[in-house]
Amino acid sequence: MAIPVLIAISLMWIPVGLLNLGKGEAKGTGVLTLMVGTVTIIGAIIQATIFNDPWVGSLLFAYGLFYNTVGYALASGAKDLKFVGNASITVGLISIVYIILSLAGPEALRSDFLALACAGYLVLYIMVWLNTYGWLSGKVTGWSLIIWTFVGLWWPAFSLVATGQLPF
Repeated sequence: MAIPVLIAISLMWIPVGLLNLGKGEAKGTGVLTLMVGTVTIIGAIIQATIFNDPWVGSLLFAYGLFYNTVGYALASGAKDLKFVGNASITVGLISIVYIILSLAGPEALRSDFLALACAGYLVLYIMVWLNTYGWLSGKVTGWSLIIWTFVGLWWPAFSLVATGQLPF
C-alpha cells in the first residue's frame, strides 16, 4: 500500500509547491489536494487493518487529514491560513514522536529510513507553519516541497518498485 500512497502524495506536493511559486490555480490545486488527502486516509486505514500495520497507518492517517486541511483551505479560498499552520505544527509534533520511536523505540518500530523521512516531513511542516504566519517565503516552501518530492516520496516509492526494499 505504501507505493500507491507515496505516488499519490507526490501528485499534491508538486502542484502545491508550484502554487507557492506563483504557478497554478488555488481552487483546482485544492480539489486535487483533497483527493490526495482522501486517498492517503483510505491507504492509512488499509495499512492499519488489512496489512496489520497501525504504526505506519496512523502516521499516514494524520498526514492525510493535514492534506485535506490544505485542500479545503485552497479550494475554499480561505484568506487566513493560520488554521493550516496550526494543523501543520501539530503534524510536525507527531512526526517528532515517530522520529524518536523510529530511532530509539522498540525494535519492531525502528527504521532509519522512516526516521529520515519523518525528519524531512518535519522540516516541511515547520516551513508550512512559518509560511502561514508570514514568517517564511512561499517560494522557499514551494521549492522545498518540490525537492522533497524526489527525496521523500519518489526515491522510496521507486526503490520499492525496483528492488522491493527501501533505499536503506
